[in-house]
Amino acid sequence: SDIRKQYGDKIKRRKDGKQYYIYIKRKQITSTTYEGLLDALFDYEYGFSNASIEDLYEKWLIWKRDTTSVTGKTLKEIHFLWNKFLVHEDIIKVPLCKLRAKDFVILFRKWTKDRALTRNTFCNIKSILNGIYAYAIENEIVENNPIKEINMRQLSYKPVKNDIKVFSLADRSIMLDY
Repeated sequence: SDIRKQYGDKIKRRKDGKQYYIYIKRKQITSTTYEGLLDALFDYEYGFSNASIEDLYEKWLIWKRDTTSVTGKTLKEIHFLWNKFLVHEDIIKVPLCKLRAKDFVILFRKWTKDRALTRNTFCNIKSILNGIYAYAIENEIVENNPIKEINMRQLSYKPVKNDIKVFSLADRSIMLDY
């Protein structure tokens, strides 16, 4: 198999013979059998450990529904924001373990360029990404969330229009009398 060709010569066995192991990018992967280690390496290369934001989105929604007190309305809003802002972005197809803060800074600058989003909308989209990272951390897919490293104050947002006209006391009195 590909895994055997790629890693076969790098796999080592402990002196006591009880465990096979390999180091990949300073991370140790172990198993009590050679075949078990090959399975772990297969998962490392092609499985859950290389999951992208897109791969985890549905699983995260189910996890969020089952572990938090989220309403159906909130889930619909999340799905709307996902479809409007995230589904067409290339970043959601990249494995989480390969994403860095810089990748998100580029995306966030694209979104907030020309003050295209309000701060509230931006924060709602960012909370989806943070939620997926929280799920990934809890499931030991990644160890940290690179979004937390970004200073959001550097971004500019669309001003919220508050053109709310308040009725005067006289106007309210007239309406109440009516």
